[in-house]
Amino acid sequence: MELVPLFQGLMPGNIYYARVRSINGSGTSGNSAVYTILTLPGVPAVNSALNITGNSFEASWESATGATSYKLDVSDQSSFVVMLDGYNNYSLTETSQYITGLQEGKTYLLSSKIC
Repeated sequence: MELVPLFQGLMPGNIYYARVRSINGSGTSGNSAVYTILTLPGVPAVNSALNITGNSFEASWESATGATSYKLDVSDQSSFVVMLDGYNNYSLTETSQYITGLQEGKTYLLSSKIC
C-alpha cells in the first residue's frame, strides 16, 4: 500500500487542527473530535566553520523554524558511525558550538539535528 500525503503545503513547526466527518447516502455525520498536530521543525542549514585552529573550530547553523533545541554530532567519518567524544547527540539551544579536542590535520564532519 502506498502512502499518499493527505496534507500538503504545511509549514514546519506550526500547529494545525483537523476534524473529520463521514458521509453516506443518508447524509453527513457530525464532526469528530479535533486533532491537534504540531509539525516537525525545519532542517537547520549548516554554515561554514569559523575560528579554525589546529585542534578546534566553531560550528554554526541557521535557526530552524519551530526548533526549540538542537542535537549536534561531530565525526571524522561521513557515515557518522563513530562520533567524537562528547559530540554524539550533544544537546544545545544555541545555533553555534565551539568544538575542541580535535586531532590536527584530520578532517571532521558535523551534523545538526532539530528537536
